[in-house]
Amino acid sequence: MTKEHKLTRVLIIEDDAFIALLLKEFLNKWGGYEIIDIVSEGERAIEVSKELNPDLLLVDIHLEGDLSGIEVVRRIKKNQNVPVLYITADLSDEVITTSLL
Repeated sequence: MTKEHKLTRVLIIEDDAFIALLLKEFLNKWGGYEIIDIVSEGERAIEVSKELNPDLLLVDIHLEGDLSGIEVVRRIKKNQNVPVLYITADLSDEVITTSLL
């Protein structure tokens, strides 16, 4: 009898299409992950997360639209208990301090 492994359902929230596809390729290569969607804009990310109920969020700090990735996560976490990995090239003190709150 084989034991079935549940794939971790990942929502990628990233406004750089190249980075988003690179993340998707890495996760597919490593196995164990199902990319349920890639979203580049904050408001849409909140909607998609609510609709698809992911197991994990990969979130860029800077997104298209008016919301930062940090604000998107705050809003999602009001209704969902989902782990988050932030993705950013911005290592400014402001970004690091804000993301830890």
